[in-house]
Amino acid sequence: MKKLVFSLCMLTAVYFVSGQSAPEGLFIQSKAPDFKAKDQLDREIRLKDLLKKGKVVLVFYRGNWSPDCNKELKRLEDSLQLIKDKGATLIAVTPEKPESILKTIDKTGAQYSILFDDGLKIMKAYDVAFEIPENTLTRYKNTGIDVETNNGKNGKYLPVPAVYVIDQESTVTYRFFEPDYKKRKEKYKKRVDATLGYIKSLDCRSQYIARYFGEEDAKACGICDNCLQQKKLPLTRKEFDSIHQRVLKIIENAEVPANRLFHHFEGIQKDKLNQVIDFLQAEKKLHVDKEGFVRSGK
Repeated sequence: MKKLVFSLCMLTAVYFVSGQSAPEGLFIQSKAPDFKAKDQLDREIRLKDLLKKGKVVLVFYRGNWSPDCNKELKRLEDSLQLIKDKGATLIAVTPEKPESILKTIDKTGAQYSILFDDGLKIMKAYDVAFEIPENTLTRYKNTGIDVETNNGKNGKYLPVPAVYVIDQESTVTYRFFEPDYKKRKEKYKKRVDATLGYIKSLDCRSQYIARYFGEEDAKACGICDNCLQQKKLPLTRKEFDSIHQRVLKIIENAEVPANRLFHHFEGIQKDKLNQVIDFLQAEKKLHVDKEGFVRSGK
């Protein structure tokens, strides 16, 4: 039965033969359309409001009947705290009706917002929607998968599974969009890893995009925000990582006077420590108050 479902999932990769226009998704540097929709807790979620707080990771998935979608959503749930720590918000969008979304949550444990795309407005705005051919629908039904019932009035439409990272200027800075199921299967883990790395790492962002496409030896671009920030630091990457980790450990459970913090770093130039503290302040990982006390930014 599982092999049969797997084979049928692959059929969604061949929707191009039905004569419909193939979706292309949004491209990097394009503007992400604003949208609003209700999540599983009946809260109205609007992209514009989320972007006031930080970046948004936007994920499109097909339904609770898809084993691969469930694996991806579970993996994202496992990494949710890492995403939050970077100041980003994770949301998922799906054509499946609210009752079906609850089944997805049962299977994945997702605690982030999952939005019901009523009328396919979001999927169409992001150019990820496609109509399942009738012969594929029939084959799905023969294995117990009723997409139309699962979707309700959204009917026989699904999204090409896609991931976008949207910055606070509503600009798409990262995208994963792959219509070919077999390629999605092969690249599934890299897709999620690249997305999470792009968000939470201090390394070159372009390197994570390149790694996703199999370019493991890509050089740092030198122009992304992380690269430019690193150029400002008069210390090696090893020094930066060491100081960065020690500072966060020291202030993890208590605020510390700034002058006492320096005592933990004997032998380290004061300007180097100040550079790391400035960086952590910019990343909102720590805060220095008017009295000179340093505390965690969490």
